[in-house]
Amino acid sequence: MELDRERGRAAARGDPRRLSAYVDRSLAGAYVGSPATVAARIGLLRAAGVGIVQLDMPTETEQDRALRRDLVTRLRAAYIPPSPRRTTHARRGW
Repeated sequence: MELDRERGRAAARGDPRRLSAYVDRSLAGAYVGSPATVAARIGLLRAAGVGIVQLDMPTETEQDRALRRDLVTRLRAAYIPPSPRRTTHARRGW
């Protein structure tokens, strides 16, 4: 919320509408669902060329851990590494 305050999007504390808008913006890109559903959505991102996806899941209970294991297993099973890019020029720099 500090960045929102700097950008002038945050009102005084205690304004429920502003807090609700902040939560909506924060969760706009979140994928929620079963491991199969989330794995399918991440597969679409991979097909579009996205190479890195951050998984942020709570690990509070054994059920949470089981869901995370299921998702990661599905992602690993469906992963096909991209072919190396071929360039016609020498790479410069480090």
